Amino acid sequence: MKLADKGVGVEFTDPANADNRVRIDAANPVSANASQRVSHVVVRVGGHGIDANGNRYFDGLANNPVDGHIPIDVYSGFSLFGVANE
Repeated sequence: MKLADKGVGVEFTDPANADNRVRIDAANPVSANASQRVSHVVVRVGGHGIDANGNRYFDGLANNPVDGHIPIDVYSGFSLFGVANE
């Protein structure tokens, strides 16, 4: 675990595979990106982003800000590294 690069959250990295990580960020109420105005989670598995439904997106967080910034209350139903609980 480490502080997130922007210093407003924490990042957990899979020790067996650095391409698997979960970052939890605090809300930024003045962000131009509406999906960052709430506390949110960013999930990467195998180097690819994971959306709130557990689906991968392949063209980066910048191109998928709504999918990639999962509100923390939505993410709470997930288990480790984006695999939805059943």
